[in-house]
Order: sequence, then structure tokens, then C-alpha cells
Amino acid sequence: MKKFCLIIAALLVGSTLFAQQLGSRFNDFYIQYSTKGVQGFGNYENIHNFNTFTAGYNRGIQLGENSPVYFVPGVNFVYMTKCQGNGQQYATRKNNGYNLFGTGVPVNFMYHVAINKAWGFEVNAGFNAMYYWTSSVRMDGMEEIDIFCRTDSQKYKFPQAKRFNAGWQGGIKFQVSKVYFGMQYSQDITKFMRDDDGSFRWRGFDFMVGIRF
Repeated sequence: MKKFCLIIAALLVGSTLFAQQLGSRFNDFYIQYSTKGVQGFGNYENIHNFNTFTAGYNRGIQLGENSPVYFVPGVNFVYMTKCQGNGQQYATRKNNGYNLFGTGVPVNFMYHVAINKAWGFEVNAGFNAMYYWTSSVRMDGMEEIDIFCRTDSQKYKFPQAKRFNAGWQGGIKFQVSKVYFGMQYSQDITKFMRDDDGSFRWRGFDFMVGIRF
């Protein structure tokens, strides 16, 4: 966790120093909804989509005074949730379901095309790192467990999930004045969970809306 916090601090401080030597810069805040599925193998190939809600901050740094290319590091907070039990939906996640909480650090390169002073569109591609703080998982007949906890893993004999994951993303945004709307595809490179019967990585489409200043 300490290493992850140092990565965030280094990116934010470094981007500020970087911006002093280059062109214009911007800040933006956004919210994002995703349906995270899996690229799975073995017993994990039938895991269904998780509803994922994200709130984040980006800092854009223009790579040259007249360049359309921006370097965009950021940080976000992620909540993943799902109600599930033996193929049917349950009314509350408290009684039967999954809740995961984490922090992500996306780093993108963005190409901005200005249509006029108010309108424009952008394409972006980059990588991201994710650290999961904790999870709350409750299934029928079981007490609440944390899939990232080694003690719970040994007690209930299930594979321990990895707190740290990395992946890539690419997408497009449409900007209207200070507001933008976007969509991107993201996929993990590292495996979130694995055992002798299989493994899986998260993947899915992200839909976002943000404000830039």
C-alpha cells in the first residue's frame, strides 16, 4: 500500500513540474459506470458482470505549445458490486453478494481535435494500476469474508485475490465547452485470481461524464 501511495504522489508532483516546461494544462473531474466482466479460464469463465462505479481526477499536460497531444495522469476511487446466488438475483448485497473497493492510477496519452472553440473530440490510450483495499463478500451459509485476506482464504479454502492489478485502456471523448462524455474499453494484463482450476482478468466498457477547467 505504501508503494502505491508513493506512485500516486510521484505522478501528481511530477506532472506539476512537467507542466511548467511545456504547454497549457487542464484539470478534470469525472464519474464513470462500467460493467466489468472477465476474461476467464476453467471454473471462472462463467463469472457474470459486476456493476462498477468510479469517481476520478485527471491532470492534462500539453506536450508543446501547439501540440494536440496531452499527457494525462490521474487517480480514481472504484466500487464494484454484484448481487448473486446460485443463478438468481438477491434483493440486497448485504445478505448475498460482492462488494470491492479500490484506488486506481490511470496514465494516458490523449490526442485532442478542436472542431471550434466550444466543440471537440479526443482519443486516448494508456495503462492503469489498481490497488484493492478490501472486499465484503457474503454467500449463503457463510459469514462475511474478504477475498484479499490470507486468513479468510485459508479458513474457507478459496484462492486469494490479488490486491494489485495492472491493465490498459483506450477510448474516445466528445467535448462540449467544459463538459465531456466518453467511452473506453479497458482490460487487465495481470490475473486477478487464479488456482489449479483456472484464472481470470477483468475487462469491460467504461462510460463517463466529466467537467474540465
